[in-house]
Amino acid sequence: MDPELVNFDRPNEVRNFGKGKFELYKVGPVTLGRASYEPGWKWSEHVGKVTGEASCQVEHVGRSGDDHRVPR
Repeated sequence: MDPELVNFDRPNEVRNFGKGKFELYKVGPVTLGRASYEPGWKWSEHVGKVTGEASCQVEHVGRSGDDHRVPR
């Protein structure tokens, strides 16, 4: 598989949900996702109620954190 650059300013698809959004990026045969949540967001309340699931059914690999870090 050859390396491929991804522009994270241009997702292939955006899924909005209560107090958040999920951006999808196609990279060759792989799909990457980036989620953003507003204060007060809860999976059980803002996603679980809609899907009827007790927990998220998606495999997670990666990191979580704030994209707006400021060096000290």
